[in-house]
Amino acid sequence: MYDIIIIGGGPAGLTAGLYSARARLDVLLLERLAPGGQVLTTDWVENYPGFPDGVSGFELIDRMKAPGQKKVVYTSQGQLETKAIILACGATWKKLGIEGEEDLIGRGVSFCATCDGPFYRDQEVAVIGGGDTAVEEALFLTRFVSKVYLIHRRDELRATKLLQERAMAEKKIEFIWDTVPQRILGHDGVEAIECDHRQ
Repeated sequence: MYDIIIIGGGPAGLTAGLYSARARLDVLLLERLAPGGQVLTTDWVENYPGFPDGVSGFELIDRMKAPGQKKVVYTSQGQLETKAIILACGATWKKLGIEGEEDLIGRGVSFCATCDGPFYRDQEVAVIGGGDTAVEEALFLTRFVSKVYLIHRRDELRATKLLQERAMAEKKIEFIWDTVPQRILGHDGVEAIECDHRQ
């Protein structure tokens, strides 16, 4: 009794097999010829994501099969062997790099609305940016603050349409278009943001 049986070992079947194995499922993949299907007999594949210059069918399938092979991690204490490697190296926030930012981190300058949003209850705040992260943070902050100024250097958001629609419908969010922050002002905490409005 298998958890999953995959019939067909082309790119879709191999991908399904890979994710099933990563989920620690007992999986059987059936293919009448060799893993790869028709792509294996294709001389040159020019429309596969990740290969802008194209790739031979044989090399593409060889790479797709590679995740099932043994991996070696080299450490100062020697070699370690594994079937899969997970990189969980963490992340860091993107700073503006403007005057006053570094000095006021933790005193009004924050990089995590879900972490620090409740500290700004009933206050006016600013979010810098127009992508998904900025819009999501602005929307989250509306639960606590009285007003969110979303400052963006362009005249339209880059966030997904769904997030844009939610933000545009939110009365607590005011958009400041074509504007770039120049410096953050304040001594014991953020008092103001000096911006350059682009015409």
